[in-house]
Amino acid sequence: MLVTSTLEILRVSCNKVIDRSVSVAIVGGGIAGLTSALALSNVGIGCTVFERHSEVEDIGAGIQLPPNATSLLSKLGIETEIHEQSSTPQKMLWLNGKNDAILASFDMGRSLERRFGVPYLQIYRPDLMRCLRNSVQNTSDINVHFDSPIQRLELSNDSVTLHSNGRDYETDLCIAADGTNSTVRRTLGLANATKQTLYGTAFRFVLEPSESTVDYLTSTTRVWLHEQFHVVLYPIKSNQLLNVVFAVKRVASTSDEDLHRQESNVNELRQSIKGCSAELERLLQAAEGMVMHKWPIVSMPPFQYTTENCRRVIFVGDSWHTYLPYAAQGAAQAIEDSFTIGQLLGNTDRRNLDDIQSAFMQKRIRRVRKVHSISNRNDSVYHMKGKFRCWVRNKLAKLAYSYTTKQLFQSNNMW
Repeated sequence: MLVTSTLEILRVSCNKVIDRSVSVAIVGGGIAGLTSALALSNVGIGCTVFERHSEVEDIGAGIQLPPNATSLLSKLGIETEIHEQSSTPQKMLWLNGKNDAILASFDMGRSLERRFGVPYLQIYRPDLMRCLRNSVQNTSDINVHFDSPIQRLELSNDSVTLHSNGRDYETDLCIAADGTNSTVRRTLGLANATKQTLYGTAFRFVLEPSESTVDYLTSTTRVWLHEQFHVVLYPIKSNQLLNVVFAVKRVASTSDEDLHRQESNVNELRQSIKGCSAELERLLQAAEGMVMHKWPIVSMPPFQYTTENCRRVIFVGDSWHTYLPYAAQGAAQAIEDSFTIGQLLGNTDRRNLDDIQSAFMQKRIRRVRKVHSISNRNDSVYHMKGKFRCWVRNKLAKLAYSYTTKQLFQSNNMW
């Protein structure tokens, strides 16, 4: 058995003692994986992270961090750096995707912070990843292996052995944080444990402000609604860049391969949408000639798993549940999963690892199912058809927004 340097560390500080009796391996160095590592360190447990990619600049666009996410990041002690890289929306507008008419307006910013005690933030994904990586690198009990894909796993009664780059790593517990197309899930024969539904394609790009788009650099999030697509626009990097997402309701491919982050362009996007408004056409013109990326829009409900089929393995983030991007909860739910694992492992009454899996499921399953249901419901809300139904939606929008944000953002709803 190869024991990494992480497991040799014994560090005592004013608030934690590193536990050498529990070894944890995390598969995936994205938001879920790195947050899990920080959550474990926060309760005195070291870990090793295996990331299949090299340490390169992350490709991506904007990420929304609602109060249920920022409250936990604050408890992990990384809120200051994240705040410095973020923007706070003060208002959200729903606009008609055909004619730019304002359909509804919602207070965010100070209003949400008063209600939930922490801010709603919007951040460039590479900036968020940089904040997480900086925090991980400054934490001596976290060891990260880049360029380390996991080829297979072997389970026993009291350990998990990971095979990567011709080496074996034995650990007490494995956290699978390797995304929708999880290698761990596939390796353990759980590829069909839950149904993945492909809803369409998200075209994402970031614009530097120009004469035609500089008026969007305000603390307002804009959402254009259309029966065939919707568009989200908001400023990031302290209002220096514009994050734009066109979520198009059409199936991009039936392939089983990983279709994330494929290169695309405005011509392909134009072919996917019809009848867009003048302001949306202005955004398309601003994107002429630039490289954008497209992602499949996938919904995957959380699945039940037991010690019988994946002993000593816990799934978090997109590897366990993938949300439609219609409630801004993808990253937030990964962060909630990660924080929960830290709380469970840090609880001295829960040190029996055979109980951790069921305890985690019991803590999280109702919450993630509820959020998954809200995300799927918003698909119908955003792409509603019929003038009367849309009129009713717009009239009830503020009331529905207040009720839904309470369900999503309030901390006592997490567990």
